[in-house]
Amino acid sequence: MTEPDDELIEKKGVSRRNFMKGAVAGAVVGAVVVAGVEEGVRIPGLPKSAATTVTSTKTVTTTVTGTGTGTGTGTGTGTGTGTSTTPTGPVTSKVVTLTVNGNPQTLLVQANWSLLEVLREKLNLFSVHDGCSLGECGACTIMMDGMGINSCQILAIEAEGHQITTLEGISDYGNNLDPVQKAFIANQAEGCGYCTPGQIMQARALLNAIPKPTTAQIRTAMGGNLCICGVYNRILTAVASVGGSS
Repeated sequence: MTEPDDELIEKKGVSRRNFMKGAVAGAVVGAVVVAGVEEGVRIPGLPKSAATTVTSTKTVTTTVTGTGTGTGTGTGTGTGTGTSTTPTGPVTSKVVTLTVNGNPQTLLVQANWSLLEVLREKLNLFSVHDGCSLGECGACTIMMDGMGINSCQILAIEAEGHQITTLEGISDYGNNLDPVQKAFIANQAEGCGYCTPGQIMQARALLNAIPKPTTAQIRTAMGGNLCICGVYNRILTAVASVGGSS
C-alpha cells in the first residue's frame, strides 16, 4: 500500500491520524456490506457523522418440509410457509362391529375378507359353508336384514350396521328348531347335508317375505341354491308344507 503524501494531507487540513481512521472505517463498512451483515448492526469505531447502520443484501432461504409432500420457502427473517399433505393409502384392515344372530361382535378384519370367511373362521359359525366362492352355488346363504344373500359375495366391512342371521340364529343354536328345519327333516330334504343350511336360510327368507308362496315362487326363490344330491322335489315339498301351499 502506497504511503499517503504527508504534505498533500496537511494542505487539505486533515491530519495523518484522522486520515487513517477514515480510511480504515471506510474499509470496514465496505467489508460488512459485502458480507451481508443483518440489518441494524451497529459498526463500532465509526464517527457519529458516519453511517452507523447497514442494510443487508443477504437472502435467507428456508425449506419447510411437512409430514407429507408439501414444501415451502421463505425469505428475509427466515420464516417460510408451506403446505403438507398427510399420505393416504388403501385401507388394509378395520375394526368393525357386526350384529350376528342378535349379538354385537367387534373384531379386526382385513379389508379383503368376505363375510363368509369372518363368520366361519373368526366367529366359528360353521353352518355357513364355502361351496364355490363365486356366488353360484348358494351353500353360503345367510340372511342380512331378512334377505337371503351369498355371504361369499360381500365384504365383512360392508356388513357393518346390518342384521346378520345364520342357521344357528334361527334355531337358537339348536335348542329350538325352526319350522323349516323340521320340515326338511320330515321330508328327508337334506340329502348329504352340505347345501342344507343354505337351502334352509333361503327358504326362511322367502317365507318371511311371502308366508304362503306358490310353487312357482318357491322354484324362483330357491333357484340359486344348488343340490348335488338332486333332492329338489323334496326341498320344494318341505318349503311348501311350512307355507301351507301345495
